[in-house]
Amino acid sequence: MRPFLRDEPENLELMACEVEALRRDIAEARDRQDEAGLLAALGRAGDLCRMLGELDQAIGTLEEAVGLARSEEDEPRLVANLIRMGTAFQYADDHGDAERFLREALALAESGGHRAYEGFACQHLGKCLAEMARYDEARALFDRALAIRKAAGDRKLVASTQRALDALQTGVD
Repeated sequence: MRPFLRDEPENLELMACEVEALRRDIAEARDRQDEAGLLAALGRAGDLCRMLGELDQAIGTLEEAVGLARSEEDEPRLVANLIRMGTAFQYADDHGDAERFLREALALAESGGHRAYEGFACQHLGKCLAEMARYDEARALFDRALAIRKAAGDRKLVASTQRALDALQTGVD
């Protein structure tokens, strides 16, 4: 079952323009020594590069974001960028590294009480495991993400997780 519910960008040209703007933001943040601004721009740029299919660029940018989040001890942004990094490795068909980063993100989200990120980590790890044909594990993670998202009352995220559960069920049957 590969790939499993991967992002399909709607406007590649607009995304490419946003990446260019983010590269300028990154350079400016470096010049100003604005670590928070740099971290935000790196994470977004890395995620957009992944969606554009520029996986080497995405992974390199996200490695920097993860390293900076670690050095700044910014746990919420570390969790977010570990999820992004895991997803980039998944899109590069390196499911071993993808799983490792996503599990680290999930563990940090759990231990730090970052409930929203815990839902995202469960969802993305579940998608990775579904691509690895580890369906029972994926289903358990989707169920967990669904419970977190229902408790938060975010209908859009609940619908996303329900779609993952439905796709998993359809693909397994």
